[in-house]
Amino acid sequence: MGVFKNIEIALGSKLDTISGKPAIHWENGQVYIPVVGTRFWRPTNLPAGSQLMTASAVQKHIGIYQVDVFVPVEKGLSVLMADLDSIYSAYNTVFSLAGGSHNVDILGVGRGRVTREDAWLRGFISIEYMCYST
Repeated sequence: MGVFKNIEIALGSKLDTISGKPAIHWENGQVYIPVVGTRFWRPTNLPAGSQLMTASAVQKHIGIYQVDVFVPVEKGLSVLMADLDSIYSAYNTVFSLAGGSHNVDILGVGRGRVTREDAWLRGFISIEYMCYST
């Protein structure tokens, strides 16, 4: 498989292992219709570019894997923070994730702001990553 597919596999597989996770709205083309009153997560890979690192064609790929967390307003901020903490703990405790023949290094994990969007509170975790390929 190619490097981009392997990056998705590595980052998504880790998210899928989190205990107590709700429904996940994956970026795979399938339509996900949120159910009011039910929490869900939505991961998005935001590639930030690639750089040629050596004359032997080694490339460095960097980006941010953002996981949006949606919690019904009536469940409150504590449920949202618990979900954000779960994701933070899963990615902040590893330095590298395997995806096919590539390793994806985790450079940093941070929390974004919380907003209200219709019937949901939305917060997010940003996971900065780097991967080398030839």
